[in-house]
Amino acid sequence: MSGFPATRLRARLAGEAGFSMIEVMVSMVLLTALSLATLSVIDRSTAASAKVRSKSVASDIAHEDLNRMRQLKFTLASSASYRSVSTETGVDKVPYTVTSTANWATDSGVETSCATPDTAGTSQYLRIRSSVSWPNMDGAAPVVADSIMAPRGKEANRTAGSLMVKVQDRGAAPVAGATVTAAGQSLVTSAAGCVFFPAINAGQWPVTVTKGGSPWNFMDTDGNSPGATTASVVVGDVSTASVTFDQPSIFSPVAFYREDGTTPTTWTSVSISTQTKTLPPATSASPVASFTTAKLFPFAAGWSFYAGSCAGNNPANYASNSSTALTNSSIIPTPGTTVPDGRAYLRRLTLHLTDSNIASGSEAVRAYITPYYDSTYTYMTATCESLPGTPPGGTITSVAPNATDVAFDMPYGLYSVCAETTATPGTSGYRYWKYSGSASAPPSGAYHALPSMSGITLKATSPANDAATVNGSLAGSGSANQCG
Repeated sequence: MSGFPATRLRARLAGEAGFSMIEVMVSMVLLTALSLATLSVIDRSTAASAKVRSKSVASDIAHEDLNRMRQLKFTLASSASYRSVSTETGVDKVPYTVTSTANWATDSGVETSCATPDTAGTSQYLRIRSSVSWPNMDGAAPVVADSIMAPRGKEANRTAGSLMVKVQDRGAAPVAGATVTAAGQSLVTSAAGCVFFPAINAGQWPVTVTKGGSPWNFMDTDGNSPGATTASVVVGDVSTASVTFDQPSIFSPVAFYREDGTTPTTWTSVSISTQTKTLPPATSASPVASFTTAKLFPFAAGWSFYAGSCAGNNPANYASNSSTALTNSSIIPTPGTTVPDGRAYLRRLTLHLTDSNIASGSEAVRAYITPYYDSTYTYMTATCESLPGTPPGGTITSVAPNATDVAFDMPYGLYSVCAETTATPGTSGYRYWKYSGSASAPPSGAYHALPSMSGITLKATSPANDAATVNGSLAGSGSANQCG
């Protein structure tokens, strides 16, 4: 019986084989987990410490940059919303990006731009700001330091005023990068489209604006390049001036068409206008099929074209919807482009002439179509064009007793229409005819060549339109020419 306990012990020990190894492995796993957790805490602590250190270095750099900006000339810091980007290496050998800006602010601390200059009489200052960032910021915000800056000593000229100049395009959007010159000083517009001259002697000052572009340099609304305006500077005040500035457009061709919209024709002049101005007409000594305009400011309202050289030829004087009914007679250009297919329209007049006094053969007949003007109808004037030719309308041939149809393409307006034979006045061969119109459609002595195409709406104040074909019988006589 004495060996029994030893046997049981050996059996029990054999049953626990391998447990020591498991215990060792479990211990190692626990130790590793605890070590990793400890290292993570240490790493986070190190990262947090690095972030604090980076913020501290960035703060020092930001305030050093503010001190640098305060040493700038006030005129430099205030020009075109000052902005500077640089790189500084801190004591921790980390590269820091420094963005320096200066913008105008009022006594209330509100930052201003050229769109909202301080004209209420309150003082203006520069709000200077330095923003510092660095690599691997791990979600941290850039460190920002700001302050204000005012003119120093002699920079604050008590005998001068300030001038704010705003440069904008046709849609009132700011034009950046334009050079503005006033009183011998030149500044470049900011992203807000403005420059500020803090000290200019009082008086009237010419202001010029230049900006290059492709394919053409910018121009102002008067077609000037450089753009120009005049600013009035007052002592102790902020004066403002603005220049609308954009890339010009060219219309090529502006072609002449009959009202059917498909038949090209010719004329000697085209007038070009927008809502605010009418340019001198483009002219040719003889009829041409089209014109190419000079470079024009690209007004957002567009440009309109009409055949003829005077206001009496403008279809907008007679129809309320001429710009839409007369296709491409009004076009809104894209700045900096050549715009094709501008159109100027003409009205077709057909004279149906007869001369019952001639039994056979033929005779030469002269036609006269000239502007009609009088004191009761002022659109047409002596400066309006007659039809090309000598006489104005040309020499035609009529075979009697059959009628001869003669057609003319005419700008819109009112005209005196007359035809006569070429025989000597006072002889039996001289006869003439004048268009007398209708007494119910004054001015009754004029032929009314108004817009007549489908879709046109004539104004209530316009004369009534006349038919496209007019019958004329050469019958009268006289001792002098009745037409010329």
